[in-house]
Amino acid sequence: MRGEWSLLVVGAAVAVGVAPAMGQFSPPPGEPEAKPETQLPEPPPPRQPPPDRRGQGIDRGQPQADFEYEPIYQTTEAGAIIAPARWPDLAALTRNPKIDPEQRSAIERSFRAWHDEVELMVTQNPDLCLEVAQGLFEDLDINDKERWEFASEVMKALTSSTNLTTHLSNAGAITSEQAEANRLIVRDFISKRNQAAIDAALEETGGDQQQAVLLAGRSTMVNLTDDAMRMFRSVLARSPEYIEAAMANAGIDAEAHREAIEAATSAEGDEARIQAMVALLDQMGFRAMFAVMAELRELLPPDPMPELADIGVPQEDN
Repeated sequence: MRGEWSLLVVGAAVAVGVAPAMGQFSPPPGEPEAKPETQLPEPPPPRQPPPDRRGQGIDRGQPQADFEYEPIYQTTEAGAIIAPARWPDLAALTRNPKIDPEQRSAIERSFRAWHDEVELMVTQNPDLCLEVAQGLFEDLDINDKERWEFASEVMKALTSSTNLTTHLSNAGAITSEQAEANRLIVRDFISKRNQAAIDAALEETGGDQQQAVLLAGRSTMVNLTDDAMRMFRSVLARSPEYIEAAMANAGIDAEAHREAIEAATSAEGDEARIQAMVALLDQMGFRAMFAVMAELRELLPPDPMPELADIGVPQEDN
C-alpha cells in the first residue's frame, strides 16, 4: 500500500493533479458540459523527469542493490530522515563501491560541467528560486488552485533536464553499471524521505487519503527541484564577499541596501549567509536582482566541493 501511496504523490505533484481533485473542470451534475466556440489544441503534458530523477518514491518493482553501501542519509532516534549536505547523486558517488579511484579526474571534469549548467539555470531564474527559498512549496494551501498551478510552473522551470548521475553516464565518466548503482543508492534515500512525508501528511489530515496525497505532493515538488535549490543555496553562501562588487558592476546603488549588505557580510555559517542573501535579494527590484545575479556568477570563485576527493575511496576510509 505504501508503494501505491508514493506513486500517487508523484502524480499529484508532477501533473498537478490537484486540479481535477478539486473538480474545477467538472460541470454541475445533470448539466451538459458547454463546448467552446473555438477548439483550442490540447496543451502538452508536463515534462516528465528522467527515470532516475528525484521523488519517485517507494516502488515495489524497483531493483534492489546487490552490493553493500553506506546510506547517504542519517536517521534520528525519532525516525526523521536527515538528508546529505550536498546533492544526493554526489553523495552517492562517495558511497558507490563500484567507482574506481582512477575515475575521479574524469568524474570531476564532468561534474564541473554539470555544475556550471545548473548554476547558470539558477542565476537566470533568481525570482523563481527566491519564491521556493521563501517557502512556496511548503506553504501551499491545497484549496488554492491558482497557487498550485503557479507552483507547478516553478517546479517545471527549476527541474534539471539531466541529473548528475545521468550526466556523468552520458559523458562516459562512469559506466552504465556504475550509474545504476548510484541511482539505487539515491533511490534508497528518496524513498525514505518520501515515505516520511506521506506518513506526516496522513497524520496531519487525520487519515484523509485524498488530502494526504495533495499535502505530500508539496514534498515531491521540493524533491524535484532539489538540484536547482541546492545550487541556489550554494551561490548565495559564496556571495556575501562579492555582492557589493556585483551591485557596482550592475549599476545598482549599494547604499540603498547598506543594512542588508552588512547583515550578509557579517553572517557566520552557510545557513546564516544564505538567509541574509535571501533577505537582500528580496528587497531588490526585479531587474536589479537579475542583473546582480548575472554579475555574481562572473565574480564567484569555483565551488570548492571537498566531496570530490572522497569519490573512489573505500567506504571505511570515508
